[in-house]
Amino acid sequence: MLDQTLLREVWSRSHRPQLMTIVVESSIELEVLLASLDRMGTRGEASVGIEGLPAPTEPNSRPPPVLRAWYGEAWVDASTLNPHAAVAARLLSAQLEAGSLEMEMGLRLWEMADRSVLAITGTSYTRQATRMKHAVAAAVNAAKAALDEGSLATAVAEIELRYRLDAGTPGGLVEQVGRALDATDSVLGAVDYLTALRAITVSSMTAYFERLTGPLVVEFAP
Repeated sequence: MLDQTLLREVWSRSHRPQLMTIVVESSIELEVLLASLDRMGTRGEASVGIEGLPAPTEPNSRPPPVLRAWYGEAWVDASTLNPHAAVAARLLSAQLEAGSLEMEMGLRLWEMADRSVLAITGTSYTRQATRMKHAVAAAVNAAKAALDEGSLATAVAEIELRYRLDAGTPGGLVEQVGRALDATDSVLGAVDYLTALRAITVSSMTAYFERLTGPLVVEFAP
């Protein structure tokens, strides 16, 4: 549960200006940009913190009744800026989309500086809860078993196309370069990511699935 104490702790770790790297795409003069960043992190009137936030209040109404069962598993890749994570997400999504229409399945990928997290979730009415849980739990092994040259080539091509389209706008380019810079401390990190993406093989993808740690399980039943 996210309370005020935990929020302060997370804020103190994540909002540290002395450790931030800023990537900017702009036509303004460098001197103007530096001047605009001069007071970043200072405790002037413009600074924003959480010290003045009011204490959270308890909700006045009861939560609505839950009619469906929910189940999720999170798998962690402890490597840095690894394109296998994006390809794994695409392969897993294809596997989940082929499931029963009586269950809602989903996948989220979080690519952070030092790790990636693949979260597989499912929800269904009670009568399908056991089947839904088995489908979520079997997703990684099913994606690994269905892996072949054709499915891998399709996934890699889709990831590269999306990566290039995102980098085709100023904001997308800044995001791609900035994310890679945070993870690798190299301005060429985004280029290296594409190079590594094209080098993925069925063998390396299989090894990646086997190397994932987890799962971290979250379950809720009505």
